[in-house]
Amino acid sequence: MTIRINQIAVDFALERERTFADLTASLRAWANSQNLAVLGILADGKALGPDDQVSLADISEVDVEAVPVGERDLARVAVLARFFSLLAQGWERRDQTLISVLQQEFSSVREAVFPLLSPIAPRLLPPLKILDGPWTDSEALAQAALKVAREVENIRWELQNPVHALAATFDALEESLDHLDALAGLFQRGMDKDGLDLIVRLFTAYEDLGRRAGLARRGKESMTTEWAKFNTELQPFLQEAGGALEAGDYILLTDLLEYEVTPRLRSVRKLFPEVLNLDRVPDLL
Repeated sequence: MTIRINQIAVDFALERERTFADLTASLRAWANSQNLAVLGILADGKALGPDDQVSLADISEVDVEAVPVGERDLARVAVLARFFSLLAQGWERRDQTLISVLQQEFSSVREAVFPLLSPIAPRLLPPLKILDGPWTDSEALAQAALKVAREVENIRWELQNPVHALAATFDALEESLDHLDALAGLFQRGMDKDGLDLIVRLFTAYEDLGRRAGLARRGKESMTTEWAKFNTELQPFLQEAGGALEAGDYILLTDLLEYEVTPRLRSVRKLFPEVLNLDRVPDLL
């Protein structure tokens, strides 16, 4: 039996391993000792469950994909982003062969989504609900897969380039604040849905800001004091705004956003000097 790790054949000595499950356990233990994380194991090109009892005597080739432990989440997210992107392409192109192949893998991929992507679960659950149902409405399924792919790709990007992602979030946050100028007028004209869309856009940007600030300053706890203080002072106003939204008190809501929330959010970029002079096109000479 040939065992390849990251496409390189290795001399992996078998001892008491008799089944694929035995081999999987041994490979994961070896990877752990090497500070590696196993992303996937294929037996003769097929993905088997880690507890599969197929005999090793019936397997000719085993391919293992492994990455340094510190890159595990990034690699797993990249795999998910590619899967859902291919799924969307399959439906858009009416490629039934591709769809059939991906459908066989969907269950295991779906299980990998959480808890890995729990921070954006509210954004993923609606399209995932469509994908969890019957695969009959190609247009709806393509849109759902594309929505998931875009959200997952955003997570991949922020894991790979946290400071650049943080800078982009400030841009998105400030743009959403600019659009809030129209909020009171929308509510006055009965265009509640449009007004609520602006609020959702603002809070989505703020949610991204909190997550990406943590990534950009991972291991730099000494730089988080001002950011933590900012959040502490902002939270009461956000909570009051949330209460006004639930009560349908749009006058109070717009006043809080205009006079308390917006001025504070417009000042938050200065708490992150690392993004002020950032080269927006990294590695370009």
